[in-house]
Amino acid sequence: MKDLLSSLRSAGGRIIGTIVGLVIGLLWAMFGFWKTAFIILCAVAGYLVGKALDGDEGLETILRRLLPLR
Repeated sequence: MKDLLSSLRSAGGRIIGTIVGLVIGLLWAMFGFWKTAFIILCAVAGYLVGKALDGDEGLETILRRLLPLR
């Protein structure tokens, strides 16, 4: 069991990448490209808002970086 956990820890990025790819592929197959793109956009927006609320970065800073207005 310890060997299995050690292997999983050392390959964490590959496992997460595989799971994310699988989920995106399933979403694409079920909903199509545009609905999947919208779901991913909402997830990214939720992540950024959550990151701002955690205090890592202000929402204003995130918006200025994403939407540079002059």
